Amino acid sequence: MIKVKGTCLSFIKKINDCNASLWRLFVLFSIFLPRQALSKPVGDGVVTFYMSHTDELETIRYLDANGKWIDGIDNKMARLMRSRADNKSYVIDRRLIELADHLQDYFKASVIEVICAYRSSAYNAELKSSGHHVADESYHTKGLAMDIHIDEISEAALRDYLLSLKLGGVGYYGDKLMVHMDFGPVRAWQDGAFRENTTIGIFDQEEPLVQLRTQKLFYRQEDVMRLSGQNLEALTQASLEKFELGFWKQAKKLNYSQIPQKKPLEIAISELLEGSVLSPFGKYRIHLRFPAGGWQNSNEFYVKKM
Repeated sequence: MIKVKGTCLSFIKKINDCNASLWRLFVLFSIFLPRQALSKPVGDGVVTFYMSHTDELETIRYLDANGKWIDGIDNKMARLMRSRADNKSYVIDRRLIELADHLQDYFKASVIEVICAYRSSAYNAELKSSGHHVADESYHTKGLAMDIHIDEISEAALRDYLLSLKLGGVGYYGDKLMVHMDFGPVRAWQDGAFRENTTIGIFDQEEPLVQLRTQKLFYRQEDVMRLSGQNLEALTQASLEKFELGFWKQAKKLNYSQIPQKKPLEIAISELLEGSVLSPFGKYRIHLRFPAGGWQNSNEFYVKKM
């Protein structure tokens, strides 16, 4: 009986060892081989990406009429999502593309802005050595992660929705206006908090400095904006501009009653957007024109759905 028991235990141990080896092989292949799509695509098969660091905008149809991935799309995605520093490319996990597509459809967003997708190992090491908080074995280096931003949605709302899906890792970078998503283990973290940065988009000019600034970065349609300006007496024209599909576009011309002169001005967001030819949600700035062709922009600000 002892011998039989020992034989059984030995047999079970071999099975377990075999299973462990198979699992290690599965993990290895799951990391380094091109990923298969989710069994049911989570979007409509068309997604628009704006690559903020290369200023590229592409609308890509990746599914055919039968819901199958179109030949050659993996290579196209790899090129678009290439590493910032050295332009090296890598196969991007298809689930990331499907998830980005789903987010665009779910939030009815114009584009998914990608801050970082694939990151070469060399560039990852460079970031780490320069003090950035990046993992030694970052999922970016395996084509399994993407840092994104959606103009119409706050990072907190995007984070909360991704966490509810329980698909992988979710990192919140509020002060950088981005959310990390990956297909590693389900987990969550935060690096930095959201802050009211109202200097984005303002740049210095020779004196006198002309400036127009809002009191907040994020607004809702029901909010009131407080505009403060200086040296605007020579203003000849002002217009509200929206960043849409990779370009700043004029949403409407503003009249002088909507621009502060001697003291701060309060204006309802609904009034500011009234008459706009563009959709209400997204990233905005106020463009100012002066004599002799001079111009200046206010800081950038957002009108958010949630």
